Amino acid sequence: MQLDGRVWFDFANPQVWRFYRFIRAFAKAGNTVALDWVPFYQGSQAEAMSVYIGLSSPIDRGRFLHALLGLVHIEGSDPDEREAVLRAMDAAGLSGGLPLVDTSALEAMTASARELGVTNTPTLYQLGPVAHIVLSAAASSGHLELTAQSIMAVLSDDGIWSITKP
Repeated sequence: MQLDGRVWFDFANPQVWRFYRFIRAFAKAGNTVALDWVPFYQGSQAEAMSVYIGLSSPIDRGRFLHALLGLVHIEGSDPDEREAVLRAMDAAGLSGGLPLVDTSALEAMTASARELGVTNTPTLYQLGPVAHIVLSAAASSGHLELTAQSIMAVLSDDGIWSITKP
């Protein structure tokens, strides 16, 4: 099975971490993942997001995303702290210093996302409406393909706007 589209994320939201772990488990199970991860700037994490968008290689972006998400959600680092960003760069094997923070570029990316209906992270988009994804902890250890199929089915069905479990 293939899961593709664009995902808006930030580094601090626990739901982004949960979705990221689901995606990693889904790929490890032999499925294809082709997701374009795009930062959703909401006034914080500007340095981390500027590093991310400044990386031209998808491999470097993936390594940095993995490293900083791990530092934040496993080790309790703050994605707004320069030290955490530098540690993530080091862990990702990235050389050089921090790029200039480009809040106008981050704000433009977020404005484009908001035009599509993105209000929170993680949000997935293909064509049509966006879908804000909220997973339980069981998502990464359960029926990975079924969960992915459900996400893609809701994403492609304009008649379903929200399904929640209390």
